Amino acid sequence: LVTRYALRGSAIIRIGPLMLNWLRKKAGFVPSANADRLLAAGVVAEKRGDLKEAVAKFREAAGIAPRYAAAHLNLGIGLEASGDAEGAIRCYETALELDPQEVFARYNLGKLLFSRGAPDRAAPLLRDALRLKPDFPDALVVLAAILGVLAWWPSWREKRVRISVLAWGSIVWDRRNLAII
Repeated sequence: LVTRYALRGSAIIRIGPLMLNWLRKKAGFVPSANADRLLAAGVVAEKRGDLKEAVAKFREAAGIAPRYAAAHLNLGIGLEASGDAEGAIRCYETALELDPQEVFARYNLGKLLFSRGAPDRAAPLLRDALRLKPDFPDALVVLAAILGVLAWWPSWREKRVRISVLAWGSIVWDRRNLAII
């Protein structure tokens, strides 16, 4: 039986294991072993190609630990892969609210906003991601594409520049289309 002590105001109170577990669940920001296991199972399901199961696992992990940024980040990745862009945006924004230093949430949200035609909202996210993690080549590629769109076509909304995101790696330019391949 493990007993922990916590400082409350100027008094030290004794916290037993049941109370400690309740506090962890109530706070939510302490990832439980169950949430980590669900995230790992979701990643395995995603690698197998079973997005439905992966999203279910990620959603369950976010439900168990609602203040765990990694759960919301993984849920966003799963939702984006399954075609729910609005849900993915909400998850990435939640992950950033919970952990403002989360580089991958910034990158994924910026990439998604760019592919949905909002390079002006995506650029600051990718700049911040590169500020936090300067050796992040994928973020650099997407930011370069965004800056190219904003510089080459300042009136990109009026010209309805089509942005085709095929795969990440290099950028192919022409006057009508921008493809990141």
